[in-house]
Amino acid sequence: MNTRNADRLKQGRGRLNGRLRLLWFWLLLGLLNSLVSLAASADPFGSRLVSWPAAGVTVEGTLTGPIHGQGVPGVLLIAGSGPSDRDWNSDGLSGQNGSGRLLAEALSAHGIVVLRYDKRGTGQTPAHPPHRWEHYTAEQQGGLQFLSKTGLVDPGRIYVLGHSEGALHALRLSQKTDIELAGVGLLAAPGRSLDQLIEAQFFSAHASAGITPAQKDVELLAAMMASLRLNLDAPPDQALENRLLSGLAQALFDPAERSFLADLIEFDPLEAVARSKIPLLLMAGGKDIQMDYESDLDPLIQAAQAGTSPLVHVNRLEASDHMLKHERRPRSLIQKTGRAPSYNEATRSLDSAVVPAILAWIGSQSTKLSAFER
Repeated sequence: MNTRNADRLKQGRGRLNGRLRLLWFWLLLGLLNSLVSLAASADPFGSRLVSWPAAGVTVEGTLTGPIHGQGVPGVLLIAGSGPSDRDWNSDGLSGQNGSGRLLAEALSAHGIVVLRYDKRGTGQTPAHPPHRWEHYTAEQQGGLQFLSKTGLVDPGRIYVLGHSEGALHALRLSQKTDIELAGVGLLAAPGRSLDQLIEAQFFSAHASAGITPAQKDVELLAAMMASLRLNLDAPPDQALENRLLSGLAQALFDPAERSFLADLIEFDPLEAVARSKIPLLLMAGGKDIQMDYESDLDPLIQAAQAGTSPLVHVNRLEASDHMLKHERRPRSLIQKTGRAPSYNEATRSLDSAVVPAILAWIGSQSTKLSAFER
């Protein structure tokens, strides 16, 4: 190889090495940018396990919130009926729905401190029967006290969000607590009393099956509700022998919960909404077949319009089911075939409208808006 070719080869290798160094520079710069972006988009909140005493038990819960937050809004999240734990999972149903956890973490990712908990007899909180409504209220009052003393929350911006039956608890809590609440959110809330709901679901189940309930079963259901209102120890004997109603009778007259249910059946959500003197959020899903617009949301809206709440937000989430998850199937199909096998699967996400609606409601409390918004 002559000297000229050797020099050309050397120059070529130099240019190649320079290009490789430049390529590595850009690759490293891109990696650095990716890491910075990842750090900026990582969940800006943390969580820790907490507990507090209430009416004979230690209530176990989870506190989530922004890592560097202080003086931010705080939310107490109340789960729905039955054995629903802090995450809104239920021992009585297969799958891990997890809507409570998803909602808490999504709100905390937007700078809100959220406290969710296992009510007595669910999750890590032991049962202490017989349970009465004041026992559940004591749990919630303890939760509000805990939330207010974290040092993270603005005491003027404490909210309660209740789901399904939890919405009734939220309304009752707002009447009992000494802590001044900035608002109460009713998520998938019933606008009917417990006996009206049970009766409606009884007829709905028969309609889905394409049959008409026997008159003797209708009368027996009414007798069961009357016995519950009187807080009797047991339902009518025929109820326990009835193939359709025996399971319901055993649940309603469970000695651990009977007194609570006797209190609950007397609670009128419409009267409670009308009497409320704090801002309210009324949220319901168009694919919810346990509650619906006509029988539940609309009566709640009318009660709020006639009531004393200074500010009411209404959100109709057309694609949301009862658990605030996104549902693709049309409502007519759901009513005909019932819940999909995937109803409680953890892989399902919250409906995309849920969190923005709650954030907008909380954000509106710092602005002067009209007395009623839809």
